[in-house]
Amino acid sequence: VGIIGSTGCVSVIMQVLNALVTNPNDKTKVSVLFCNISASKIPLYTKLQEYVAQRPDQITIHYDVLSVPKQARDTYNGFLGHIDHNMIRSTMPPPMVPVTSATDKTLLGTEMTTTPSESPAMTKSRLL
Repeated sequence: VGIIGSTGCVSVIMQVLNALVTNPNDKTKVSVLFCNISASKIPLYTKLQEYVAQRPDQITIHYDVLSVPKQARDTYNGFLGHIDHNMIRSTMPPPMVPVTSATDKTLLGTEMTTTPSESPAMTKSRLL
């Protein structure tokens, strides 16, 4: 599962990760790209890192910020700047549905003949 989020959806990210770590039978792998303005102001950073420590083989969190304080520049290990195509490719799992012109149209809803909940492409490739 891949999640791209920021401060506005940190509660959703926390719910997903909490559900994962509290269920010993859950083998889901989650990759999070968490974006924020500053590295020094990432909300719940410590708790996010605790989740990674509990399930390092299942949870990966990447950080992207627009600025890094001068005192943290030597230790910050993440992305800097706006999200781009390469950042997403290097942090997110590949799509479950092969991307073709037909699936592009289905995923974008331009040729949808079923409701999103009935469409296999939509249920396999859901964005949070």
